[in-house]
Amino acid sequence: MTQIVGASEEMWKGLYSTAAKTGVRAGELYALEVKDIDIARNVIHIRVAAWEGQKQSTKTRNATRAIDAQPSLIYILWNYLNGKMDGLVFPAKNGKPLRNNNVLRKQLHPLLAKLGIPKVGCTGFGLGRFRS
Repeated sequence: MTQIVGASEEMWKGLYSTAAKTGVRAGELYALEVKDIDIARNVIHIRVAAWEGQKQSTKTRNATRAIDAQPSLIYILWNYLNGKMDGLVFPAKNGKPLRNNNVLRKQLHPLLAKLGIPKVGCTGFGLGRFRS
């Protein structure tokens, strides 16, 4: 995971770190809003998900939850947000939630190929196996 994050640009460092250190689903990650990150308490709230660039309810009722985050992850997010107070944490260029297919095809898979790491799937990016 360190290799992936180290080779990534700023937004992607935060996105990949959050995926790996929390295990949230890709759609939950794409719908994450700044207000969902409680920096003072090291907690990330999962309230909604995204599918094909649109927000929707989480996959199940139990998927709405609070995740205790490592202080190192909160620090990464705090630095990345740089004072941003609202909106999506990881928006697409059009301001809407990212689309998983685009993230995999345009960002993650090319990066993995460059690093000589086999492709991973879309459930939480499959990054759980790279946890650090």
